[in-house]
Amino acid sequence: MKVRLISLLMVFLILTPLAIVRAAAAPNNLKGRILLQVEAKGEAWYVNPSDGQRYYLSNGAAAFQIMKNLGVGVSDKDLNKIKTDANFRKKFIGKILLQVEAHGEAYYISFDGRYNYLKDGAAAYNVMRKSGLGIRDKDLTKITINEKSQVLKTDSQSSSTEMTVAVRIPKTVYQVGESLAGSDYYLKYKGDPFPGLILYGNSVEGLAKTWYSSTRGTIQTGDFDNPETIPYMKVSLYSVKYDGTPNVFDCDGNYKYTISVYDCATVNRVLETSDCGTGDLSSKSRNEEIAAKVSPLQTATKNISVVCAAGTTNCCSNQVYNCSQAKNCLSGYSCLNHKCVKK
Repeated sequence: MKVRLISLLMVFLILTPLAIVRAAAAPNNLKGRILLQVEAKGEAWYVNPSDGQRYYLSNGAAAFQIMKNLGVGVSDKDLNKIKTDANFRKKFIGKILLQVEAHGEAYYISFDGRYNYLKDGAAAYNVMRKSGLGIRDKDLTKITINEKSQVLKTDSQSSSTEMTVAVRIPKTVYQVGESLAGSDYYLKYKGDPFPGLILYGNSVEGLAKTWYSSTRGTIQTGDFDNPETIPYMKVSLYSVKYDGTPNVFDCDGNYKYTISVYDCATVNRVLETSDCGTGDLSSKSRNEEIAAKVSPLQTATKNISVVCAAGTTNCCSNQVYNCSQAKNCLSGYSCLNHKCVKK
């Protein structure tokens, strides 16, 4: 059988660890394993049986590129033997096999000796969560990272995939009473479509609270300047009060706006859900959990300052911007005269 570079449309291999590998086991006995970085944000790695190096599975696009290069082609004859002969099957444990005489169907031979058909994302999730292995950072570092995988980890995209995000605000300084008219969030994407989540964040310096909104849907080739190409994913960028009401700025301070794009497969894996993080929690709580635990594919931030009109001080008229006690402020800030100020 030969390694074939076959165009395989394959979703990201989603999994949940059943055990954590010990230091003594890494790295020699981990070839062919799917590993989850349990001390980080659940980042997934595939240890290639051929070279013993680990490949970062950052998202669906990255997994597609990696599996296209690492999959082992198998004939129908050999695949039938793998399905019926347990001893013959053991030769392929840890490998991803591509049925080259058909349509490139993918099979993963897990370490319990089973052959698993990776029909789609749901099937991959159910299969890989049973065979995944958690690993601590000190053990993971013993396994060499493939050079190309480092590029994928940095870019979060394969060479054939492009993604750009931005928070487009024309000025850096505004006055209380002004709005963010003419500002917007921007996403441009070129590549294979995938189920995605976009998280929009808004915060003011010093306060511990960040306010989030989110959209979920299919992210496909297109951009927010032509919203019909990526429908129902863009939200408007307003001067937002912290009760969620769009309005003009009614408090001075330093504001931060963010846009972050997530692969739903990664969200599902890290949060152990199957609905892209909607779950049983309120959207408010879930958005905060996603921001805290899941690494985005791309993110962009814009910082602006809002100042009082000339000759005016204490111009904040919205009490929800203010603190009442120290716990309302971030570390390094104290609550003084109902404002979070640096210590």
